[in-house]
Formats: sequence, structure tokens, C-alpha cells
Amino acid sequence: MPSNEEEELAPLEEAYERRTTQLYEARGALAEAVATLRTELKRRDEEVQARRAELAGLQERARNLETELDHLRARHEAELRAAHEAISALRGMKVVRWTAWPRSIVYRLRERGK
Repeated sequence: MPSNEEEELAPLEEAYERRTTQLYEARGALAEAVATLRTELKRRDEEVQARRAELAGLQERARNLETELDHLRARHEAELRAAHEAISALRGMKVVRWTAWPRSIVYRLRERGK
């Protein structure tokens, strides 16, 4: 009966060997896939860190530009106020008041000539 047992066990041993080989191949493929995914993840992390650094730099630049814009706005508003004051002072001068009626006549004549 020993040959019967050997004959019965031979297909089982072959199946066991095939299955073991398949498992080792699957395990190797999984290890390779995990290594590839880890590499990809590391690359993505580096990319995210670079983007965050770039974003921080852009935010800082935006804050600087905003501050510069505020200074320019304040300077232009001050210049505009000074110009309004100069115009108001000019309008209050006697020369402008006394020449108002001749200027109005000139403006009306210009309108008629058009």
C-alpha cells in the first residue's frame, strides 16, 4: 500500500508546490507594488512641501504688496487733498472772482460757435 499512498500524495505535493510558488510570486509582486507606492508617496510629499513653501512665499509677497498699496493710497489721497485745497484757494482769489463773468461769456460764445 505504500505506493498507493505515494500516488495519492504526488498530485497533492505538486498542487502544494504550485500554490507555494504562486504565493511567493504574489508576495514578491506585492512587495514591489508597496515599494513603488512608497516611492510615489515620498515624491508627492516632497511636492506638497515645495508647494507649501511656494504658497508661504506668495502669501508673504501679497502682504508686502498690500502694505505698499496702502502706503501709495495714503500718499495719493494726501496729494489729492492738497490739490483740492490749492484749487479751493485759487477759486477764492480775487482774480478768479473778478474774471468769472468774462470767462462765462467766452464759454457761451464757444458753445454757440460749435
